[in-house]
Amino acid sequence: ELDSYSPDLKKKPQIVALNKIDIKEANEKLVDIRKKFKKIGVEVFPISAVTGEGIKELIREATRHLEVLEADVPG
Repeated sequence: ELDSYSPDLKKKPQIVALNKIDIKEANEKLVDIRKKFKKIGVEVFPISAVTGEGIKELIREATRHLEVLEADVPG
């Protein structure tokens, strides 16, 4: 989908957050969703906005990505 919009977007780091992981149906689909995204080299972060589950891990990963991007900025 990103590639069809702009090939440059596909080259940028990606983070996928799967919300509502506290709901049984979402949790059951997690393994399949992770497999699909792993094929394209993207990690999925299951989160629950209601319970806070997975939020810290998502923030850590976002911070890591930002630090890498910041290190690449000249000056």
